[in-house]
Amino acid sequence: MMKRVVGYVVLFFIVFTFLVMAACNKPVQPTTFSGQKSEISVEAKNYNASGLAFAQQGQYQQAIEAYKKAIMKETAYTEAYVNCSKAYYAIGNYDMARFYNIKSKEILDSKATVIRESEADQDE
Repeated sequence: MMKRVVGYVVLFFIVFTFLVMAACNKPVQPTTFSGQKSEISVEAKNYNASGLAFAQQGQYQQAIEAYKKAIMKETAYTEAYVNCSKAYYAIGNYDMARFYNIKSKEILDSKATVIRESEADQDE
C-alpha cells in the first residue's frame, strides 16, 4: 500500500515538473499595441492638448477625462498616459497615478523590444 502511494506521488511530481518545463519553454510573443506606430492621430493629440489646458487651469478631473479619450483613440500614446498620471497625482490619487505611469513604461518597454527584435532580424 505504501509503495503504491509513493509511486503515485513520484508520478505526480514527474508529470508536474514536465508540465512546468513545457510551459516555461514556450516562446514569448512580444506584446504589440494597435497604436504602435510613429504617427499619433490628430484627434488623440487634440484630446491630449485639451487635457493639458484643463490641467493648467487646475481642472484635473476634466483633464483626466480628456487624457483617457486620447488613450482610447491611441492605446500606445505614452504621453497621454504620463499626463494622466500627473493629473491623478495632482488630485492625490496616487494609486491611479502609479497605474498610468506603469502603463506608459510597459508600452515604452514593448516598443523597445519590438525595435530591438526588428533590428536583430535585419542584422541576420
